[in-house]
Formats: sequence, C-alpha cells, structure tokens
Amino acid sequence: MRATVDQAQLAQALTQANRLVNPQNTMPVLSGVEIQTTSTGLLIYSTDLTTFLTISVPAQVTEPGRSVVSAQTLSELVRRIPLAHIEIVEQGGRLQVRYGRNHATLQTYGDQTLPECPRVEGTRLSLPAGEFADLSRELLFATSHDEMRSVLRGVALTYGHGRLVFQATDGTRFSHRWLAVPDVLDEPATIIVPAKALTEGARLWPETDVTMTLGSKLAQFEAKDMVLATRLLEGTYPDLSHAAPETYIVTCQVSANDLRGGLERVHLITVKEHMASVKIHTLPGQGMELTASSQDVGSLSEMVDCLCEGQELEILFNPQYLIEGIRSFSDADVIFELSGMQSAARIRGTEESSYFHAVLPMRQLV
Repeated sequence: MRATVDQAQLAQALTQANRLVNPQNTMPVLSGVEIQTTSTGLLIYSTDLTTFLTISVPAQVTEPGRSVVSAQTLSELVRRIPLAHIEIVEQGGRLQVRYGRNHATLQTYGDQTLPECPRVEGTRLSLPAGEFADLSRELLFATSHDEMRSVLRGVALTYGHGRLVFQATDGTRFSHRWLAVPDVLDEPATIIVPAKALTEGARLWPETDVTMTLGSKLAQFEAKDMVLATRLLEGTYPDLSHAAPETYIVTCQVSANDLRGGLERVHLITVKEHMASVKIHTLPGQGMELTASSQDVGSLSEMVDCLCEGQELEILFNPQYLIEGIRSFSDADVIFELSGMQSAARIRGTEESSYFHAVLPMRQLV
C-alpha cells in the first residue's frame, strides 16, 4: 500500500474512528484501525463489534493494500504532524508514515483484518440537517445506565403510519420526539438503537442531512463520506403510550433560564444527599416556590416568577432530573405542567411541538 493524503483530513478521520476503539477488548486486533485503499482514496474503518464506522478520505493511491495498525498511536502521530501532506506506505508487516524528511514505522497486525460490518437492509429514511444533534440532546440523557435493564440503555425508534417516533426512558423520566415521514405508511415497527450510536452520530453529523437504513437487527446511518452501522438491542421496550398524562391541573409558563437557575441553586443544598429532592409549591397568579433542606448543609427557598394557572400544589422531584429535562430545550420559555401528586409532570415548548419530556415525582418511582 502506498498513498499520499492530506494530513488534516486523515487526522480528523482517525480521531473519529478512534472513538469506537475499546483498548480493553479481548480481541487485540480490535485495538486497531483498518486502512484500505480504493480507486479514489482511503477507507478508515473501526469497530467494537457492536458499532461499525467507515470513513472515506480522498488520497492519491499508487499501490493498493490493506493494513490494521494501532488506532491510538496512528491517530496521535498523524494529529501531531505539522506538514500538509503525508505518505502512507505498508511493507513487510509495517506501516511507514512519511512526512518531509522524516518517517515513523509502526507495527501492524500482520494479515489480520477487522471483522467486517454486516450488510444492512431495510427501510430507508432521511433525517433533515440538525435533527441528529437535536435527537441526541433531547433523548440520550433520559436513557438508563443500569446494565440489568439493557433495553433502557437504548432509544426506541418506531416507524410507520407516516411517523418516526423516538422514545427514551430510565423508568423515572421519559423523552418523546416524533417526525413526519409521509412515505412510510406501513404498520409501525419498533427497534431499539444503542445510545452510543446516537451519540456518535450527533458528533459526526451535527448539521448534516443523514440517510438511515432500519433493519430488524441492524441500523445504518450515512452522510458526508461516512457510514455508521450498529447492532440493535434485543428485547421488548416498555409501552410508554400512557406515560404522560393527557390532562393537567397546573400549567406554568416560565423562563427556562430562570427555572433551571433556581433549581441549580436549590440543588446545592441537597447535592450530597442520597435521595436529593426539591419541593415545588405552585402558587397560581404568583409563580412557584422552590425549597430544599439538609441537616448537614442548611436550607434554601427561592421564588420563580412565572405565569402559573390552575391549583395550588406541593410536590417533590429529583432536582437533577428537572435540570436535565429543561436543558434539553432550546426554547427561551418552557411550559411546566403538573397532573397531581402521583402522576408525571411534563415539560414542553411554548409552541406546538413534536418533543416533550416527562418526570415522575419522587413519591412514585417505577
């Protein structure tokens, strides 16, 4: 293999590919990144056996070939090279990186190659520019980190009847987002996409149209000379059709910054508590009061001005859950709705929106 490539483009591709590499994997070759020549340049490929990433990099190829080399070493080396162009040469089980009068020689994995990405077939859909980043912000914080509830470590994606619906929950909070897909009119089907795949997709394509291929065991996302594929999580996702109440007894329109800031200050009192809680007292016509106390730290009470309508109500929440829910909105104002002591509260935008987030009060966890 011999190819000349732009240093900046190769460095970026290697950095992106390196994020999938798990150095602790039991298969040593999975610590590597695979470089393969094509008629137009190089393919940079990495995988952890669950997620697969292929990146095309333009290059002038004079000798074809394929090689697997340490992902971290090659990425760090190329990133530090100060010249605009470098030459990649593979000979006799070693990869040379030549830059100007200098060169580095790296050991390869010999004839070993990385496991190939399975072929993905299924329904093809398009995500408009920016949607991947929005979905990441609105959904991923609500997924579970509990390894015993593996399906909740992913995002449920249901497509059919003209809609694409995304749902994420950890059992206590719930994010819901939908998009119109007029061309998909079949009976709805649901898959569970690992959170890691959406995280990487948002990094790769923050402001780019993305094409999705949704299969029964795999999903694939592609745009801008990059293809990201992932194995889907197996299991049955909880039925969340009734997770958010249909009616509410309290509605508060409030500045997102004011409410988040108040919650963050109140949370300082309880941040070290095992079961941190904030009491929200709604005062129709006046606003809402946030209070918290701790025997070791003290107490804090703060009024948040807002347009509050409905009933007077006192209810406990985990403050961190509310803070993260509010952060998921880009709106200046949000609508905070309460349906009672034993039902979820809902946060949504002030306009008709395709996204909302719901949080259960602390007196009823699932």
